[in-house]
Amino acid sequence: MRTVNRAATATNGALAGALCLWLIALVFAPASQGALSPSAYRVGALCSAPAPGYSGCLGLRLVAKRPHSLRGFRASRLANPPALERIEFDEPPAGSLSPQKVLSAYGLSGQPAPATQQTLALVDAFDDPTAEQDLQTFDKQYGLPVCTTANGCFTKVKLHSPAANAGWAQETATDIEVAHGICESCKILLVEARSNSNADLEEAEERAVQLGATEISDSWGGPERGVTTEEDETDAFNHPGTVITAASGDNGYLDWGLEEASERGYADYPASSPHVIAVGGTHLGVTAGGAWKEETVWNGDGAGGGGCSTVLAAPPWQQSVAGWSAVGCGADRAVADVSADADPFTGVAVYDSTPIREGQIEYRGWVPIGGTSVASPIIASTFALAGGAGTDAGGKAVAYPGQTLYENLATVPTALHDVTVGSNGACTKGFNGKTGASNCTLAEEDASCSATAICLARSGYDGPTGVGTPHGIAAFASPGEAARFKQLEEQQTEAEKLAKEKQLAEEGQKAEEEILAEHKAEEAKRAEEAKRAEEEALLFAERAKAAKETAEAEELARREQAAADRAREEAGAAGAPPNPAGAVGLLSGGALRSPGLGSVEPIVSAPTLTRTATAALSHGRPRVARVAFAFTLNVAARVRVTLAKRVTGRHGAHWQMLPYSRTILAAAGRDGGRLSAPGTLEPGRYRLTLAPALGVSISLVFRVG
Repeated sequence: MRTVNRAATATNGALAGALCLWLIALVFAPASQGALSPSAYRVGALCSAPAPGYSGCLGLRLVAKRPHSLRGFRASRLANPPALERIEFDEPPAGSLSPQKVLSAYGLSGQPAPATQQTLALVDAFDDPTAEQDLQTFDKQYGLPVCTTANGCFTKVKLHSPAANAGWAQETATDIEVAHGICESCKILLVEARSNSNADLEEAEERAVQLGATEISDSWGGPERGVTTEEDETDAFNHPGTVITAASGDNGYLDWGLEEASERGYADYPASSPHVIAVGGTHLGVTAGGAWKEETVWNGDGAGGGGCSTVLAAPPWQQSVAGWSAVGCGADRAVADVSADADPFTGVAVYDSTPIREGQIEYRGWVPIGGTSVASPIIASTFALAGGAGTDAGGKAVAYPGQTLYENLATVPTALHDVTVGSNGACTKGFNGKTGASNCTLAEEDASCSATAICLARSGYDGPTGVGTPHGIAAFASPGEAARFKQLEEQQTEAEKLAKEKQLAEEGQKAEEEILAEHKAEEAKRAEEAKRAEEEALLFAERAKAAKETAEAEELARREQAAADRAREEAGAAGAPPNPAGAVGLLSGGALRSPGLGSVEPIVSAPTLTRTATAALSHGRPRVARVAFAFTLNVAARVRVTLAKRVTGRHGAHWQMLPYSRTILAAAGRDGGRLSAPGTLEPGRYRLTLAPALGVSISLVFRVG
């Protein structure tokens, strides 16, 4: 391995203004989820520039440009040395990604546990003395399972008593927290090399394999200058059957962003080794809920690494990818193989209590982190969720799991997010301070690779993002594991189907009970109305009878009076006195015939849907004409039929009249009809009302769908 360097690699200890905070402020938090404001933050490297023969960690942190209005901010003056001020952040930075949002964005939530226990190793340099306690703080914040030495989940191995190094400690915290956040069921193995020399890091790599690591994530590297084919074949990264991911770098295509011109022109090693899975970087956009929204090549204040190897050949599975000739590497190894989120402005939240000093300020706590050192453990953890290197269709162990990615790209392309926008090519115009993106056009960036796919995103495989980013675990599962996952998926699908059927049955029973209750209420209402109508009819009949008797008495009195008058007239004419016996006595009897008294009021009863209509209305969106009904009428009459739907608005639920109505001439006895209007009915509750002319209406409530 060679030395790595980058523009703006180490933070400047003499920054003016003293309070150069590197966490996110609430006042500067952007509106969109998972995106931090470039106008409010600058990017700082976790590790200083390494010397020749050493590797650099590939993590980047965000540093707030102004310290005021920070959420979770606490400041204190240290007693020793007295000039040092400590800044602590007790909350995750607003806008950075939680483990749950990364899992959601990449379709990894709720995946079944792999068939065998996976041990995910993180190889880092120097010592992070607070690694385990920081992981506990991280787990508590996000509700993750506890992972400690005591419960066997976390193991820390130090080689040759490494000294502490604040920058590498933050890199270590990033690696183990991202890994545990993605693969909760994994055992976490931290192997700390004595230093960041290539020899020490490779020794730690070998130790991780010896300790049974099923996956290893390497978030460090440097230009492959000086690496030979013979060295790569015998190097610490050639371990068939073990998933080894390596960060592709944070300085763009062929490390164009490095300060030292002598270091440019190379892809990073060990990412360029055909024995590992090279991980590129993207800018990830998510929704407020954490769902995947969009993804582009990372290029701006930092850029995902990549390029063609100058000495190492591409493995057969890479050369066989569709459109390989357009990549631009010939038979040489191309970096990357796959990719994940790396832009620090869409970075993850990390907790590290090991103090980091910048000038006269000491920082610790929560910080947003990016770089391909975030992408590498994401991909290693995804492989772990899929069962590691796994076995082929014949049950034989897969030697190089990178082959799995390329084969699955052809068989299950939808299991990957295909990143088709952007380039990691060179840009001499810097980056936009408001957007964080490159100030160059795609054509200007692509000029550094002659617009070939080694630095230009396209459909399918390309250099900056490889085969794409995770969309579930199907693309990372070997044929042997894929069969098991398919069986589990079928079992889960069947369980979900049974649960859905049970839910529908319960909902149907509930709806039936609601309709029955409404029917009972309607029947009670009709019974009450009928009773009231009967009482009114009796009262009317009594009044009519009394009126009739009064009328008859009046008629009789009139006739008797007329007879008496005639008798007096006759007696007067004959000279006879009036005959008192002819006088009319008290009125009695009488009858009154009111208009319409002899007519019969039409009464409709027993409304129902027909059996055919009941079956038709229980599925999908039936036609209006399928609403067929029957009812009983005591006399022939015209019946108005209307239909209403139960809707919910600002003022609560109410019945909304629909434009489907008709009037039918119904015969006495059992009759029926159907709505004949065009159109279909949406699922929901409906009320069919039958209103006889000069009679009382009656309604029938039913459900569609």
